[in-house]
Amino acid sequence: MNSTKHLTTYYRPQRFSELKGQDHIKRVLSQCAKQGTIGKAYLFSGTRGVGKTTVARIFAKVINCRQAPTDEPCNRCDICREITNGTSLDVLEIDGASHTGVDNVRKLIEDISLLPVKCKYRVVIIDEVHMLSKSAFNALLKTLEEPPSHVVFILATTEVNKIPSTIISRCQHFIFKKLTTQQIVEHLKDILDREKISYEPEALLLVAQRGEGSVRDSMSILSQLVAVSRGKISAELVRELLGIAPSQAKIQILESILKKDIRSIVLQIRSLLEQGIDIQFFLQEIITLFRDLFLLKTTGSNFTDALESHTEIDKMKDLAKNFSLAQIHAAWQLLLDARINLNKVQEPAIFLELLFVNLAYLSELTPVSEVDFDNVNFKAESHRSDEVDKNILKQDLSQKGKPPDVSSRLVQSPKTWKGFIEFLKNKDIDRKLPHMQAVNGIVKENKLIINCTTYWLDRLKSSPGVYQFFKDLVFEYFGNIEILFKEKKISSKNSLIEKVRNEPIIQKILDEFKGSIIDVKLKEKQQEQEDI
Repeated sequence: MNSTKHLTTYYRPQRFSELKGQDHIKRVLSQCAKQGTIGKAYLFSGTRGVGKTTVARIFAKVINCRQAPTDEPCNRCDICREITNGTSLDVLEIDGASHTGVDNVRKLIEDISLLPVKCKYRVVIIDEVHMLSKSAFNALLKTLEEPPSHVVFILATTEVNKIPSTIISRCQHFIFKKLTTQQIVEHLKDILDREKISYEPEALLLVAQRGEGSVRDSMSILSQLVAVSRGKISAELVRELLGIAPSQAKIQILESILKKDIRSIVLQIRSLLEQGIDIQFFLQEIITLFRDLFLLKTTGSNFTDALESHTEIDKMKDLAKNFSLAQIHAAWQLLLDARINLNKVQEPAIFLELLFVNLAYLSELTPVSEVDFDNVNFKAESHRSDEVDKNILKQDLSQKGKPPDVSSRLVQSPKTWKGFIEFLKNKDIDRKLPHMQAVNGIVKENKLIINCTTYWLDRLKSSPGVYQFFKDLVFEYFGNIEILFKEKKISSKNSLIEKVRNEPIIQKILDEFKGSIIDVKLKEKQQEQEDI
């Protein structure tokens, strides 16, 4: 391969027939071009690297080709060649990320008012159009709805949810799908055959899986491999370059999880990390394997191309017989959650070790909701908590079998009024309960004694629904407990200050400015009425 040639650009499809996937879109656009029924605005949405910009360029050629109307561009006339080379004055490709402002859109509207130089249609392709500002979208609305007769807009985006509905409604919307692994493999095979480079089928399968449905990502990986392959692309080279764990290592980890062999799990994880594997992709592969186990367990067959040999399939079938369905399902969900949270942890290696230890003992872990806290002797066990922690830390990871049962040593913090206030922060109470900061409470002998003002208590009991809502929250936090109210005896002036302080709007002002109420005075007319 020529060192100056990049596979991604050199082998970019130039005709609809050369494009892999997106058959539903190719069929509609080629038919519209052949019949001459050209729309004024199109919206192409889909994930990265699935052909949005490529289809836009092919469509620009086919509607302007010297052979038009036709369903495919000839790629021989001067117009097709100019569009292919990116030198056509009538096809404008605009990066939405760097032309976000309203002034950019106004300049564009002025430019497209001019007639095409050579083509029949002036085609405006705006890539990553979701990056435009709100004012830019508003400036584009009218022109998008009624553009000049010689203009065709093609908008491309990876985040269609960020585009205003008013823009979408003015376009013909085409949704691009991710390519299947097999479609990408066939595309890579075709390119390597043209380049006369040998390859192992397993290697292309790994590249396609790593591309995750994106042709561009897969092609970028292939370009790296070609540069260092010395004429042959092997599976070992792909694993080394991309940090992919060997297939046998993944099966061995599943076997260790089944045997609860913690020592083996830790050593295998450390070995893989030392090899520089991609942890995110490794987790995705393990998720896929548990998905395969689930299918093998429930259907007796596999619906995946992740298994690379008949030997792996046979081993997976044996593992499926020994895992319970509930354990497979729970592990699958645990791995999905872990993949989402992996980027949030500071020590991915330790996070990974803990994850697989949890998978090994998944069937023996007791949910917190099933622990009977009422029957735990907290006082008797609390003085032993430090000793218990030390004993647990001394456990040798080389020991196999069930871990120490510490569920009976759980220590629960006593329920307090301060904890109840913290608990309320996660509840929607702003409009249902009076201000809770003005109230104090204490728990004594399974009784919740609430010290409050008469004004606060009257507000609480002013509506049966509000009072019941408060009781439900108390029972949810404290459990079955008796509620007693103890009203504060305060002077009339203090009562007035308290009344003002408990008003929600006043409280928000005090909290915002960190202020306090020094004195309260009534208006003269209001004071006279109260005196009467």
